[in-house]
Amino acid sequence: MRPVADLATARAAKRTLQHELATADGINGVGLSRRRGDYTLTVGVTDERWASGVPHEVEGVSVQVKVVGRVTAS
Repeated sequence: MRPVADLATARAAKRTLQHELATADGINGVGLSRRRGDYTLTVGVTDERWASGVPHEVEGVSVQVKVVGRVTAS
């Protein structure tokens, strides 16, 4: 079992993941979530085919993928 990620660790992992995914297709964004006292990263993707390129964990912080569809400015 991995240790619980604190906010500072999650923020650092978020920056790392944003850098890793900066040029990846199908990625809408990277955010922080808190579940049961543990910080996690959430990656929004346009559809399922892009989910496979997202790691399950970054710097000890769990990563969740959500299919959110195409995001456009209104």
